[in-house]
Amino acid sequence: QSSLGLADDDMMLDRMIKRWRLEDTGFVSLYSSCKAMQSNLRLTRDEANAAVAELAHVKTVASEATSNLKTANKALNQVWEENASLKVERKKLAREIKAYV
Repeated sequence: QSSLGLADDDMMLDRMIKRWRLEDTGFVSLYSSCKAMQSNLRLTRDEANAAVAELAHVKTVASEATSNLKTANKALNQVWEENASLKVERKKLAREIKAYV
């Protein structure tokens, strides 16, 4: 609700309190409690919206990290396979050199 609407509500409440002597009842406390709850609800909503936005950002970052990890794992596997192949090649060359020496 807008600030103007709250101000109108407050003025209307003040008139009712004076006209009907509501200060002798628990209505004023009830109204104040309702306003406090509205304020808390607004704050909670804002915090939840911020948390959702942050969660979306974190999800994007995590997705990018997962993609980067997959790419790194593929590269690592390729390097490991090349390394294994080079070891076999080196042993083969070492045997050939021994055969000539």
